[in-house]
Amino acid sequence: MTITPLIVGQFEVRLLDKTNPKELEDVQRMRYQEIVLEYNKDNLNEKGTDYSPYDQYCDHIIAIDKETNEIVGTYRVMQKHHVEPLGGFLTEEEYDITALKQSPYPILELGRAVVKKEYRGSIVLKLIWKFLLQYVEANQIRFLFGTASFHGTDPTVYQNGLAFLYHNFLIDNEYCPKAIGETSGPMNRLGLAEVDPQKALEEIPPLIKGYLAMGAKVGNGYFVDIPFNSVDVFIFLDLLNFNETFVKRLIK
Repeated sequence: MTITPLIVGQFEVRLLDKTNPKELEDVQRMRYQEIVLEYNKDNLNEKGTDYSPYDQYCDHIIAIDKETNEIVGTYRVMQKHHVEPLGGFLTEEEYDITALKQSPYPILELGRAVVKKEYRGSIVLKLIWKFLLQYVEANQIRFLFGTASFHGTDPTVYQNGLAFLYHNFLIDNEYCPKAIGETSGPMNRLGLAEVDPQKALEEIPPLIKGYLAMGAKVGNGYFVDIPFNSVDVFIFLDLLNFNETFVKRLIK
């Protein structure tokens, strides 16, 4: 599958060249610096890379600053055929997505989204999303899913935000997954009337707010990822019901 690279100003967004090992190594090194250490500074390794066995099978969207020839943003995307050699999606370590996998529609897992800190106020993320939507269209994807994180491992710190998500954005169809494992728990520790909306909005991270603005919904329950130092929630976007006006404004 070939998707034309997106070139705007000094930036080029395209799929990672799987014949070039250095590009994947650069992506893994950037993820280590910008995701792993940002969430948990003690999560060190000798190679200084965020290695994952999924990386060699899936597709990676990368953004390159042509002035420096440096990869400054990335998004990992995985279809069903990508994960067959590994037995399942990464999200399945935290959520039961059996119903979603059995749906008759093409699905796509999103993960390892990162933009280098000095580029986060630029157009890089918008360009990555614009290319992602081209990728989705080319592959006729309907459902996008993955996890998004709150910083830290204490869900009680985010009880307003988690309950707000549960009561207002819970997936309302048969594809709603449930968090699994010993570190999972309920998002609705507060009832709807008990939620402080202002505190909830302060607690919910910007990335999750962005997903919600696109029309995303959340799964049932949170999962505490102790090594990563995060509280994760399941994110689900049905491209037949997404906020087309917001997305067009995002990527124009």
